[in-house]
Amino acid sequence: TPLIAAASKGYTEVVRLLLEKGANANFNGPSERAPLYEAVLGKHVDDAIILLKFGADPNSRDSERRTPLHIAASGGLTKVVDELLVNGANVD
Repeated sequence: TPLIAAASKGYTEVVRLLLEKGANANFNGPSERAPLYEAVLGKHVDDAIILLKFGADPNSRDSERRTPLHIAASGGLTKVVDELLVNGANVD
């Protein structure tokens, strides 16, 4: 989807515009990765925060059952970890 593509590339203003125009922040693409997961995987902190503000599920999982929290923690993205936890990410 355009939102997943923008989130994975770090196109922050495109992510914001798509969400403002009604894009689904939780739609999974063929890889079973939601836009939030792709943003975190690409280390696009601002995109991840915007997606969370628009209701992205912090507990979404990929096909291997990993969450954005797993990816953020293993990538040293402390700001994203904090935002995920504030927005209800499970630590289990």
